[in-house]
Amino acid sequence: MKGFASIVPRNADVAAVGEAIVKIVDAPVRQRPFRVHVDPTQEGAEVVNMVATGFVRSCCVGSVCRTFSPSQLV
Repeated sequence: MKGFASIVPRNADVAAVGEAIVKIVDAPVRQRPFRVHVDPTQEGAEVVNMVATGFVRSCCVGSVCRTFSPSQLV
């Protein structure tokens, strides 16, 4: 944890995580995002997760793909 703690800004707003969770829970079922990013470090987690989502989408077949709309997989 020391390594991670060294990259998180001292002024990082921990409430941002809670706000993201509330936003997800408040969203209608089947309109909830596939993945949400809260990255106060701006170290690129969103880009890494977009690549991972692309991989999941390319491997996705059958009923699994029908569970999410295309906009939720981006």
